[in-house]
Amino acid sequence: MLYLNNLGSSELGPPDRKGKNLTVWVNGCARNCKGCISAEANRMLPPIIMSHYLLSLIFKEGKYHGLILSGGEPFLQAGELACTIEEISLVTGKKPPVICYTGNTLEEIRERQDPEELQLLSHIDLLIDGEYIEELDRQERYRGSTNQRLIFLTDGFRPEDFPPMKRSISIKLHGDGHLTMTGIPSRGQAETWNKIKKEW
Repeated sequence: MLYLNNLGSSELGPPDRKGKNLTVWVNGCARNCKGCISAEANRMLPPIIMSHYLLSLIFKEGKYHGLILSGGEPFLQAGELACTIEEISLVTGKKPPVICYTGNTLEEIRERQDPEELQLLSHIDLLIDGEYIEELDRQERYRGSTNQRLIFLTDGFRPEDFPPMKRSISIKLHGDGHLTMTGIPSRGQAETWNKIKKEW
């Protein structure tokens, strides 16, 4: 079972790709980075528990093209996320392109030689690695701070697909009345978003 904070739709990635990405925000992170925009996802008591099979059925509908893993820390649930990607591949007949944000560095993941972490890593096309450092936040679209790297692990994505640009966010009101935010907000935007959610 996956312990999630939220699910959402995102257009992060190459503009010429068909379909949107499903963003999965997992719960749980022990880093407590100063200025973290996802502090609410650090708790290990999740508001959403979902099976990887159920998540794969969302992809079967054909609305989503790729998968973005964020959090929280995805590698704390590496085995379940790897199974989720494999289940999506089985149900749809093809592996979705996967972007993953992690506070780990690629070197740390490889050095630990944890089988479940390596299993998840083998499914990731683009890894955005490293802790968030508030002082290095330059409002870039694809990473929280400039120490983080965009590491292209497969030819599923290319560096030219992710040109330097400033970040933006979008807030969507769903038919059932709940709100979701897509994108990496600034500190001020994150504070406003958290206030909106509490008052909504």
